[in-house]
Amino acid sequence: MGYNLNYSFDENLRDVPENPKDVRKFIQSQMSKLKAVKDPVGRVKILEKLGSFSRMIGELDEAQEFLGEALELIGRNDLGIELWVANGIRLAHVFQWQGNYDVAREMFLDIMEMCEDNKEVADYLHFTVQHLGKYYFDLGEYEEAFQCFEDALEMRKEIGDIDLIESSQFALKVTEAKLKESYNVVQFPSNQFQGDGLKSPKDILEMVKMRVEGQDDLTLEDLNEELNRVTFNQNNMAKAPFLGLSPADMHNILYTPFRPDNEIFTIKIDSNKDLDNVPLVQHALFLLEKIHEKKQLKATQKGNFPRSLVLEVYSEFFSNSRFSFKPNKEDDLPELTRLKHLLDMAGLLKKRSNKFSVTKKGEKILSQNDKRSLFSLILDPLFNKWNWGYTDAYSELMLIQSSAIFNIYLLHKKAQDWIHSDELGKLYLEAFPALVNEARGYFGPEKEIIDCFETRFLNRFCLPLGLLDLKDASDDSILSKDRHYRVSDFFKNSIVFH
Repeated sequence: MGYNLNYSFDENLRDVPENPKDVRKFIQSQMSKLKAVKDPVGRVKILEKLGSFSRMIGELDEAQEFLGEALELIGRNDLGIELWVANGIRLAHVFQWQGNYDVAREMFLDIMEMCEDNKEVADYLHFTVQHLGKYYFDLGEYEEAFQCFEDALEMRKEIGDIDLIESSQFALKVTEAKLKESYNVVQFPSNQFQGDGLKSPKDILEMVKMRVEGQDDLTLEDLNEELNRVTFNQNNMAKAPFLGLSPADMHNILYTPFRPDNEIFTIKIDSNKDLDNVPLVQHALFLLEKIHEKKQLKATQKGNFPRSLVLEVYSEFFSNSRFSFKPNKEDDLPELTRLKHLLDMAGLLKKRSNKFSVTKKGEKILSQNDKRSLFSLILDPLFNKWNWGYTDAYSELMLIQSSAIFNIYLLHKKAQDWIHSDELGKLYLEAFPALVNEARGYFGPEKEIIDCFETRFLNRFCLPLGLLDLKDASDDSILSKDRHYRVSDFFKNSIVFH
């Protein structure tokens, strides 16, 4: 039986099937066929079709499942890098459509490097670059997308495939039109604390009017006093979206630098033993010790750590991470780049004459194994100086970092037991609904904010600091996206809320 599986690209550069019903019928036929196929290569070939066509009709979870199984089969049966790359591109494209941009970007860049370094998969480079362009297009980063499509077009002209050339030319035409459109920046509203009873200036004046109605002998001073009273009460009233904090509390949280001892909580570390299971402390001590052993460590031409040290840190701490790929350089391990800068900003690591060495302060911490001082010195740059959005492709959304004190309070109130990552993100969005004006994710601003909150705060901040425990729905699957969090014992024992 024949199926119409033809498709075209729409104005968003997404492939749209001509006959979705035929595509669904084809998927059903392939699923039936899959049941009888035992050969790993044969199963992979069917799974890649199921994944691609499921994505086209919007069945993204199913597409992820099919392609995830294909990659697991390829790895388990050692079916070769070519099959892995081909299906890795497909899976990254699914993550992109799902809005899991951080994961998609990481996979695309890793696969692109594999194609550049390995002749067996060099022919897939133009596909990877083209798809990376679509990734940037989805995020509204049209200049980066345009450059990718231009690079892909040049490679495809050398290949001489007319269909591929026309595909890149169409992408360039659509992207060029987007670049010509004016881009209007939406300012974050100043009345970000509206909601749950907080009034606009007009509403507050109406309230004052109601309270003084019938009092004919009031003076201007009386009116000002009543206005001040109403405003004070509103600003200091506990609000549900802020989980019991007031707008005044939130203002103090957002507009003062982070301190371990603040109006909401105090971080108190009684002994070194309290920090034994804090990953960032472990990573920092390991790195400082390795550099101290060599006295001076020569940097690369770009000023980064040499590959040998990168591999040591990777093997020690990150080789079993999700979507882990063996790094060739420091840029491939962003966790290490962050740690390098944190130690530098904390005054524990320095680089002179293109050589790294441990400072006197760092040497003292190593000699005394002083984890408490190390933790304390890292906190300030991590909260106040390092950009949590480094290397990710989300919108700027700087509020997620500047609201860190509230974020920790949110975990205290809502994550004492296991809670889904999306639920935490939704609670955060309820507190800052106006943040949607800064987001521009393809699947809607709300989803981008929820995903960004998990990536930047839960994953890149809380887990390295040992503040959270993580549970996947399927702990043995690197593709699980059903993540639950709860505060750790370290969180409960070391953060005292006022």
